[in-house]
Amino acid sequence: FGIQLAGKFDQSGDYGYTAMIGDGSNKKPDFSKYKKYYGSLNGFFFNHMLAVEAYFDYMPQSDSTHYMTMKFFAAALFDPCTIGLEYVMQPAVEAVANSSKVVSATDQDPTGLSVWARGQIVGKTLGYFARYDMWNPDSKYTQAYYQESFMTAGLDYQPETNLHIEPNIWL
Repeated sequence: FGIQLAGKFDQSGDYGYTAMIGDGSNKKPDFSKYKKYYGSLNGFFFNHMLAVEAYFDYMPQSDSTHYMTMKFFAAALFDPCTIGLEYVMQPAVEAVANSSKVVSATDQDPTGLSVWARGQIVGKTLGYFARYDMWNPDSKYTQAYYQESFMTAGLDYQPETNLHIEPNIWL
């Protein structure tokens, strides 16, 4: 639940913004005094061949602890393919002493990266897609640590409108 302001900076709609204040609790109302603040800027460049978005959110959890997310997205829109990239990070949670007790011991700095491509091989009937995702739960930890990677690639056969058959592989 929240209030949002969204719009465009220009008549053509190539450059836009979004600002929001909400409760940050997904589908249920939250009546705490701590609200989540969101903001994003987006735009199309080079005759709509490049789409870019920068996103930020901030949410205090208490008077001494907060969470942040920062995200960057870019996609190159070529004919007949599109290539995209998304990078997300959540800087470490601030933890301070409160009555000689640590509010939060969480000091992780997670990051994620997605790189993908899609395109057409034969008109609108046969296409392809590929994607690589990487998740690192703590980029500040330099020793061997658990990281997660996922790759998928496949074909997109569309014999009829709104009917897709997509054989694919996962790694």
